[in-house]
Amino acid sequence: MANQGSRRLVIDADVVHSAGETEHPVSSACRRFLETVLDAGHRVVMTDAIMIEWRNHLSRYSRRWRRQMYGRRRVYRIEKEKERDNNLRNRIDQAVHRDQKAIVDKDVHLIEAAIATDRLVTSKKLF
Repeated sequence: MANQGSRRLVIDADVVHSAGETEHPVSSACRRFLETVLDAGHRVVMTDAIMIEWRNHLSRYSRRWRRQMYGRRRVYRIEKEKERDNNLRNRIDQAVHRDQKAIVDKDVHLIEAAIATDRLVTSKKLF
């Protein structure tokens, strides 16, 4: 059972990729973030698209962290039929210039997962 103050967090693959065991500032910041997620009782949101992206980018540290999250039942799985928000995608298609569409399409699954849960995305990207 999750803590009452726990949140469901969508975590971009760039965070789990960077969360290594070195003392590099980005690596240690991402690692501390993941440790805080685990210690605070938050849950990580998982969809098929996020799982595929993570599979290609997990660091050794992040693999252990993910196993701990599964072991503590802190992975919130969005059902396959609820992963895609066609209304959101249509609105994005109307609002985004076609030159920028590929950039937006690359991460729209993160926004969809956030909308379906607690509306929180963690990423290293600056928008």
